[in-house]
Amino acid sequence: MKVGDVYLFETDKALGFDSRKKYHVFICAGDWLVDHTFLFLSKADYGGDFAITRETYPFLTLDVSFISCGSIVTYSDDELVASAPRRVGRLTQADVRALHDAIAASQTMEGRHILRLCKALRAAF
Repeated sequence: MKVGDVYLFETDKALGFDSRKKYHVFICAGDWLVDHTFLFLSKADYGGDFAITRETYPFLTLDVSFISCGSIVTYSDDELVASAPRRVGRLTQADVRALHDAIAASQTMEGRHILRLCKALRAAF
């Protein structure tokens, strides 16, 4: 998995759902602090989220989707194996940079997560 890769897989971590398929953007591998880190794609902007379009990313089912800039979602090695993620695309370099800026400006994400994500995204420039 590489920074900016987009995956589709079943998750039970989407609020309000027992389980459903969700698009995830891979940000960084797990370490001793946090498991493998992803951001969800959603159909709505929950405040400060980053918009991407089907024109640029044909795998999307909606004209506009939003990468969450409010919280992360993490998975252990075992959870990833069990979910069998399917890579469907990759963010453009321009969007990786713009996502970095959106996360750096987040008013809702925890500071320690902002630092983790921005470091990983900068390494992908």
